[in-house]
Amino acid sequence: MSSALSIKAELLNRDGSCRDINFSEWISRSDAAGLVEFLATRWNFVNAYDGQGKSYSMSQALALMAAEAGSLHMLWANDTLLPHVQLYVLWPAPSRFFCEITFFPEELEVTRFDLQEFFALLAALVSAARSSEYYVRYENVSWEHGDVGANSGVIFSHHDRVLTQA
Repeated sequence: MSSALSIKAELLNRDGSCRDINFSEWISRSDAAGLVEFLATRWNFVNAYDGQGKSYSMSQALALMAAEAGSLHMLWANDTLLPHVQLYVLWPAPSRFFCEITFFPEELEVTRFDLQEFFALLAALVSAARSSEYYVRYENVSWEHGDVGANSGVIFSHHDRVLTQA
């Protein structure tokens, strides 16, 4: 298990890559919508666009998630712990939604970053997605779901840190 100090150092490491939060590989449409609705309580919606680059409002994006298949990239902003997050949603079938949240270490205020606040936020995100799994990791396009090996880029996951909501 990673120590709190090493977790914080890896989250704040300004190596030029982003950090990704992944959930169970496939969640339901209603759970994906619940995640979007939770994000709307903590961040301001900026924009959404599909795989072809077409822009959508938040209500249009939620309506699009009722399609048989598709993908969305949603951008969010606020002035707290994680100033900007991106939610990527991919659904190859109506009942199989992949969700990934991305944030950027370069935007985090090192002196203000509170790891316990991050854990509480992560717990709320995992709960909103009604996910039995989570992975917080370095950006890595070759990462395969569930890989927590030494070279996976996973900083920590449900395998080694139980989250509790405040």
